[in-house]
Amino acid sequence: MSTHPVRLTIKLRTAVAKDYIEYFKERLKGARTVDGRLIKCSPARVKDDLAYLRTMLKHAWVDWGVPVSIKEIEKAAVSAWMKGYVGKSEARKNRVSVEDLSKIMTFWTREKTGSGCNTLSPTPMLFIVLF
Repeated sequence: MSTHPVRLTIKLRTAVAKDYIEYFKERLKGARTVDGRLIKCSPARVKDDLAYLRTMLKHAWVDWGVPVSIKEIEKAAVSAWMKGYVGKSEARKNRVSVEDLSKIMTFWTREKTGSGCNTLSPTPMLFIVLF
């Protein structure tokens, strides 16, 4: 068994729907990290990949004049949705507990008053966390 991630290469200029579908299937199977852990993707993560690929292909075609087929990624998208290779994310079941919120707020308070107080941050994290 290989301990290195599986890499699937797609030549975007000549890619057809089948190539994208194979990529989605490989992402769902997962890949092994250097230390041997198997990291799998959910259909929601593959849906994100699809969105990134669509955007990148559109920019390549329109902005840079690269001859790619937008129709092929769209055909792959329809098929991938029907087969369940891409999908919506599951609703979250866990909510932040009072204890978790307390730890988070303590961390950001420490950053403003303790060892990290000299590090200025333009982001008002205490307000954002509560929001």
